[in-house]
Amino acid sequence: MAVQNFEELVRGLCATLGADVPAMSADPGEPQGLNFEVSGVAVVVAYAPEVRDDRVFVFCRFGAVPEAQERAALRRLLEVNFILFRGNAPVFSIDPTNGEVIFGYEGLLTLLTPEAVVESMERIAEQALKWRETWFLDEDAPMRMMEARAPGLSDFA
Repeated sequence: MAVQNFEELVRGLCATLGADVPAMSADPGEPQGLNFEVSGVAVVVAYAPEVRDDRVFVFCRFGAVPEAQERAALRRLLEVNFILFRGNAPVFSIDPTNGEVIFGYEGLLTLLTPEAVVESMERIAEQALKWRETWFLDEDAPMRMMEARAPGLSDFA
């Protein structure tokens, strides 16, 4: 069953993950965010109606790149961004506040189920843990990143 709004998605995510449902803002136009830890990886599920009121945004914190590995690791992430590039494609970026690598993707609320989002979060967290071993994504990583999306997440329509 697809969710119609962010609050419904949050309730379903919390139920699926066995987490408490957080208090939501009374202002439906205000951005909302929900922090999870999946296999030790920080994941944020966010809603920003001023950006897109029909979308949910998922951000997975891959972590910091050691300085000695930075050039090669970041170059590879840019290559992966190019391979993944399409409209509404998932993307790697750097958090300007701490320099950590973030993987972000979006999805249409009307196509998502909480179970599919949780599965996607688990698969992306698995990729983050693999990346943390070497700070490098292998040549099969772009395909795994695409396959990790839930139906409705980063759909290219």
